[in-house]
Amino acid sequence: MKVEITLPVAFCAEDYHEFKYWEKVFQKLNPKLKVIEVAFGPSESSICVYWAVVYLGQKPDEKAVRAALVSAGWDSQNELHAADVYSKLKRRARKNRKLMERRQRLK
Repeated sequence: MKVEITLPVAFCAEDYHEFKYWEKVFQKLNPKLKVIEVAFGPSESSICVYWAVVYLGQKPDEKAVRAALVSAGWDSQNELHAADVYSKLKRRARKNRKLMERRQRLK
């Protein structure tokens, strides 16, 4: 069976640790596929999730990443940080991830 996928493709996960699982799944489909975390923000269901992009070859530009995020359900109307996807969003995603991990440890 053949399937055509237009890359880059974005997806979200509620737990940061799910990215490693999905990275392994994509590696089995095609070893050249790469997964990068690009944002932490709201989805259409208004919960905050981690967003990642799957791409092949060189990193996609900001416009391609934003288009992939919006097509995957990223709530661009309520985006937390309207800044460069590769710099500020990624730094804030790491910061938010660390805060969430600390909260989970305190429970």
